[in-house]
Amino acid sequence: AVHGGYIHFVRPRDGLPVVKSLPEPAKLEVVVFWTGESASTPKLVEAVQAFGKRTPPLYQWAMDELRALAARFLQELTSGNTRGVIEAVSGYQESLRELGASAGVDIVTPAFDAASKVARSLGGASKPSGAGGGDVGIAVFGDPDAAQRFRQQCPAGISVLDVRVETKGVHRR
Repeated sequence: AVHGGYIHFVRPRDGLPVVKSLPEPAKLEVVVFWTGESASTPKLVEAVQAFGKRTPPLYQWAMDELRALAARFLQELTSGNTRGVIEAVSGYQESLRELGASAGVDIVTPAFDAASKVARSLGGASKPSGAGGGDVGIAVFGDPDAAQRFRQQCPAGISVLDVRVETKGVHRR
């Protein structure tokens, strides 16, 4: 929100975070929704960290998989490949589901599953935002009509939020 538009945020192990502006994707439609459920980020993070301590190799594999999907998302977004973006989002949700199952928490809740089913039926994909477990998610589409149908067909209990990506970011008038 501060920078505006689409950004690539990198937090290196040493040094200050780096924020790079990305071009606005021409054909990507993003719908933001709320599942009607609150989530406790600290509890989810704690459960995932405990899983990491119990099973370091499996935890590392899951983290590597999520990093690879995030890198693919970035590559597809910057190259303008909307279908690739949708596939990366779908894969990310599935990897989050597997991570949650391994950690014993619902990162991908039944509400996210319901939204995902609708998004897939319309040629899109959806995923939780942040730590998951409820709260906010996004659905992505390559077609504005599909995005509009998603808004209309959202499952009961899911609210579409009236938000969009603002290209200016925080600014003074």
